[in-house]
Amino acid sequence: MKVLHIIDTLWLGGAQSVVKTYFEKQKENPDIFLYVLRQSEPQISIRHKNVRVHSSSSRYSFSPLKEIKDLVKRNSIDVLHCHLPRSQVFGYLLKRFYFPEIKLVFHEQGIIYDYPVILPFLFNLFKSRVNAFIVCSEDNKSALLQKVTNIEKKTFYLPNFVNTDIRLAVKQADKVGYRKELSIKENDFVIGFAGRIVERKGWIELIDAAKILKNKNDIHWLISGIGPEEEKMVEMIKGSGLSSKVTYVGYVPDMVNFYATIDSLVLPSHWEGMSLSQQEAIAVGLSVIVSENVGNTSQGYFATFKNKNPQDLAAKVLELKLKMETDQFKPNEELYKLVENNAQLFMAGLEQVYKSI
Repeated sequence: MKVLHIIDTLWLGGAQSVVKTYFEKQKENPDIFLYVLRQSEPQISIRHKNVRVHSSSSRYSFSPLKEIKDLVKRNSIDVLHCHLPRSQVFGYLLKRFYFPEIKLVFHEQGIIYDYPVILPFLFNLFKSRVNAFIVCSEDNKSALLQKVTNIEKKTFYLPNFVNTDIRLAVKQADKVGYRKELSIKENDFVIGFAGRIVERKGWIELIDAAKILKNKNDIHWLISGIGPEEEKMVEMIKGSGLSSKVTYVGYVPDMVNFYATIDSLVLPSHWEGMSLSQQEAIAVGLSVIVSENVGNTSQGYFATFKNKNPQDLAAKVLELKLKMETDQFKPNEELYKLVENNAQLFMAGLEQVYKSI
């Protein structure tokens, strides 16, 4: 079975990370293809011979349609697997006007939370020609089924996965050297945040918690990621007198040194589909602090704080710091095994989805 994956960009995001890991775990598979609808900056690379990125950076151009159409014909594609809304529009158009017998799969990665009106509208409009909807979490599935009617029988839950090879790389990283590069004290308790700099990721609550703990001289905050609100965040850090306590490193192409530097990862998101950074932290053996609204408790929490409550987040940071200082925290190997198995579950589950439609 030949499958063409379509995605809007190879920018920085969970969907892109899943696609990258999926293709790089199958470097020698000649039957999977990836078409990227537009250029982006930054843009991750994927090591696989069947990856094609359209030359334009335009968000609104339909010029990729002909290239995809030719690719489908040339390679006798059986399945179109569409990630993110723009690719789903292209997938629908290809099936509607050119390839009525092709199997169409929509992969929903939590974007329905960001576009709670337009995305359900499109899904309801397109659903008659969609053979399968894939969701990344049970919460994501519930949200989808509430907004898109009569798709229960063709909705499949496949948990996202990460490359657990990162564990060994982090163990071998130069933690002391990287902290020195960032002017972070060797013995500081370092809280990390990795994600898009947008309000729903909870960066405001993160900075507010840092303000509450401003006088704790041995606590430092390390933030990675980019997004439309990064200038606003930097201004808030400076305006709060936190420049020596909060380090913002922007886009990090290789997260190994980031995870090696921090002691705990914080996910203050107001909602999530299924966080890949959370799974990476568990794979690495880090402690994790999450908002109660992140969901997926089966993936394992070490501490949960009240949503949009920086006071509670600050309290949980202090609790976790004390536990780690008194040797009460141990990496949860059972959770690590769950995360490690997610890749196999995803691969096998995806094959079953393709065969069932």
